[in-house]
Amino acid sequence: MIDKSPLWIIIPIFNRKEHIHVLLHELLRQTYGSFKVVVVDHGTEKIDFSWIVDERIEIINESPALWWTGAVNRGIDYVRKNNQKEKHILILNDDISIKPDYLRNVALVIDEYDESVIGSISVDHGTGRIINAGGRLVPYKARFRSPWKGKHPDQIRDLFLDSDSLTGRGMVIPLSVIDTIGVFNESELPHYGADNEFAWRAKQQSINVLCAKQCVVSTSAIDKSLYQFKRLGSFIFETKKPGNLLVICHFAFLCFGKVYATYYVTVNFLRIMMSYVKRSVLHG
Repeated sequence: MIDKSPLWIIIPIFNRKEHIHVLLHELLRQTYGSFKVVVVDHGTEKIDFSWIVDERIEIINESPALWWTGAVNRGIDYVRKNNQKEKHILILNDDISIKPDYLRNVALVIDEYDESVIGSISVDHGTGRIINAGGRLVPYKARFRSPWKGKHPDQIRDLFLDSDSLTGRGMVIPLSVIDTIGVFNESELPHYGADNEFAWRAKQQSINVLCAKQCVVSTSAIDKSLYQFKRLGSFIFETKKPGNLLVICHFAFLCFGKVYATYYVTVNFLRIMMSYVKRSVLHG
């Protein structure tokens, strides 16, 4: 029996009007209609939302100084202030695409695991192969790995995958969990890493963290040109890049003890350097 309590969907956006228009249209075509949406617009460009007449969708404007994490937290604040009987939030990035039964699948998953943090599987737009299906920490490799990466979702045997990390591309969070462990860490992880750190923090509080096979979003894989050697500086120092060393340091020392955190940072720094050297040799 699906819980009919409306699901609050939080979508942070920064300028990409084509992406958010497509995603909102996909939400309006869902077979499950018991939801509300708050779009947190913290961009520098004015986006026309005048075409939206559905009262379930609300737009709030926030400071362009915010990054992803801050925008998500403002969305959570908004939900808390305007919440009536809703018990869960769903965080979606604007660069994803969803099928018409996505929210129904999310609702079914919530019905079964009401108090769990649940992630969606991300697949590549073009190939349909898995980009992210959660992941478990492999201690000696200092990275989160999933055996299903690169495969198709229908190859996964289990409906739910126990995970140590999740992405913001379709993360379901009970409001009770936020009451217990707090919101996302925007001060130390303003853009990358906050979703994974939140999942890890929940796991340390004995909260189930799962990735659901039936909840699938499609997106684009990371641009391989980011790994060109000439871009190494921006990749490891810019806030909006996934290899930012400060982010890796903050994530490690937030999640692990000092000794292992030092090991984690060292291994990941060396991994980034080796990836750039390898790609530079192969591709020039």
